[in-house]
Amino acid sequence: MNRLPFLPLLAVALLSNCHKDDAPIIQRPANAVAKVGDRWLTETDLDHYQHTGLSDRSLAFNRLIQEESLAQRAVQEGFDRQPEIQAAIRRLLSSRYLEANLSQTPTIEESQIRRIWESDARYARPKQAHLAILRQTIPSGDDGSQARAILAEALANYQESTPNARGFGPLAVQASDHQDTRYQGGDCGWVTEGQAHLFLPPEVIAQALTPTNPGLLNEIIVSGDAAWAIRVVALRPFSKVPFEQAAPRIRQELLAQAQKEQKASILATAEQAVPIERLISPPPATALAEAAESAPTFP
Repeated sequence: MNRLPFLPLLAVALLSNCHKDDAPIIQRPANAVAKVGDRWLTETDLDHYQHTGLSDRSLAFNRLIQEESLAQRAVQEGFDRQPEIQAAIRRLLSSRYLEANLSQTPTIEESQIRRIWESDARYARPKQAHLAILRQTIPSGDDGSQARAILAEALANYQESTPNARGFGPLAVQASDHQDTRYQGGDCGWVTEGQAHLFLPPEVIAQALTPTNPGLLNEIIVSGDAAWAIRVVALRPFSKVPFEQAAPRIRQELLAQAQKEQKASILATAEQAVPIERLISPPPATALAEAAESAPTFP
């Protein structure tokens, strides 16, 4: 429920009563329909009031007079000096001014959208590889030769017996000490260029993404405290999100940014147009407030 149903009329009454002693006498407008106190109500007032939901013009006319009377009475009794009323009127005027001064929807050119699509990493699909691994942990004090030799022997037998197998199959149980993958043929899922993996070292990922075709890597990789044998099961090359799919989101973001800049400009101009003296130093903004839009939309 609207707690302040006559707020717009109260705002008008408040403004019309400012400096009342010095105000000139207002002549009767040509389209006047009533006079309440010193204020003329016009056909425009009645049309606007009727458009708020009253289809019966006679009823709207009587309600308009009643609300104008209430609004003027409220001003006479000091309601306009209540902080709640002042804040509500201030928000109403600020919102209307902001709406009136915002230009039409900014024009977003396709060239702008395409530049963002081409440069923004969100619309790139990095290269990916589906890997199977054999791992041998390097014993303390060893240079990795022993672990590399174990894997090399296992791979030689594997290549001779099952050259076309997907992953490493049963060989992973025999030759890998990686408990999370050895019972799944060494399968460790997809790795993505530029993204860290749960347990694979960056050097392993970099070399796994190097080939252009799936297959067993020729080199056994020694990284950290382990030696690794890698089979590339499948590859997904680098690609872009289709422009037609990305364009609506990019357009919306550009529109939002343009409207934000418009609001910021209107607010800056308004502050420059009136003298402002800040008498207190407000506390530092919270992280949540700093993340909010710098050019506010008035409720």
